[in-house]
Amino acid sequence: ESAEVKCSCVTDCTGRMNTVTALQIYDLFEEIIEASLSSLRSALIRLTVNGKGASLRLMLSCTCPPEAILALKKYRGLVKEGASCKVSGGGDELCIDAVLAEGGEAR
Repeated sequence: ESAEVKCSCVTDCTGRMNTVTALQIYDLFEEIIEASLSSLRSALIRLTVNGKGASLRLMLSCTCPPEAILALKKYRGLVKEGASCKVSGGGDELCIDAVLAEGGEAR
């Protein structure tokens, strides 16, 4: 059965991303989507890669509470490593931002 989630992806890539950073971003993305999938209606995904590092912004239409995202293993791991991460919204809208510094190390 299809989830019928409407998705848009925007990229702004003027730099390079190493494998470690790419895997960190993918793992976080996957974990967030899995956590919100049962109520996910739409997703706007923005990936930015430049000389300073990489950032991922997810704007989701779902009823997943922000607390559920904050409790995710990959999210907590990036925060522990020093990545700049935040979750805002609630109700039917959620915005998740993660910024990783250049070199694959969380900032």
